[in-house]
Amino acid sequence: MKINKIGSVVIASFVLFLSACEPEVDERSLENNTNVEGVDLAASQSTTGGNKITLEMTTPGVTGYWDYNLGKALTNKTTVIYPIPGTSSFTYVGTLGGEFFTKTIEVQVDTLDHRLNQDWYDLVSEETAAK
Repeated sequence: MKINKIGSVVIASFVLFLSACEPEVDERSLENNTNVEGVDLAASQSTTGGNKITLEMTTPGVTGYWDYNLGKALTNKTTVIYPIPGTSSFTYVGTLGGEFFTKTIEVQVDTLDHRLNQDWYDLVSEETAAK
């Protein structure tokens, strides 16, 4: 008799276990809040053609980071003193919500009017703009 009661309790437990309710999950997919063309990048220099550059991504709702060739800035706005004269491309890597993107902006550096880190002068000498 005890075995029948234990058996029926085990069977009832399995039935309850297998017939448990499905969990309610509110599934949402990520959607883009803009497109790549809608992302605004801005670059400004402290002096015309100078090497102190402020890079800024101004579109709200977009997150990412700046890759400025010599390092990365994990913010939407950063200021760098760039040691290489000429035209350089700076890349913003970000997410629109549902997908990742990269977008670049070109900046022309004509003069090195801000002092660089001493490590750069140790590497290439004081004549950094010499050809």
